[in-house]
Amino acid sequence: DTIKIIASYLEIPITNKQALNIQKETDINKLRESSKEKNLNEDAWFYRKGIVGDWKNHFDEKMLKELKTIQLGNLNWNERLGYFIKFTFRIKLKFLLYRFYPSLYIYFDKKF
Repeated sequence: DTIKIIASYLEIPITNKQALNIQKETDINKLRESSKEKNLNEDAWFYRKGIVGDWKNHFDEKMLKELKTIQLGNLNWNERLGYFIKFTFRIKLKFLLYRFYPSLYIYFDKKF
C-alpha cells in the first residue's frame, strides 16, 4: 500500500505486480545481502531494523534537544554549513562515486 501511495504521489502508474516486485527487492534483508555482495558496506548496522519507534533506543536527551533545534530551524550559519556537508553534499558525492567510480565509492563509504 505504501509503495502505491508513493507512486501515486509521484504520478507514476504502477501495477500490483510491480508493487510486489518493489516490495520484494527493497526488503531489508535483501538490501543487506545486496550490500555485502557488492562490498558496499560490510556493517549490518548500515540499515536500520525497521521497527517503529526503535530510534528512541539510540538517542539521549541531548540528541533529542539538538534534533528539536534542527527541526525548528534555529541553526547558525556554521551549523547549517556543517549539516549541508554531512547530509547533502556527502550524499551527492557518494552517489556520484557509486555511479561512476565504484572503487572510489567503496573507499569513501568506509571512511566517511
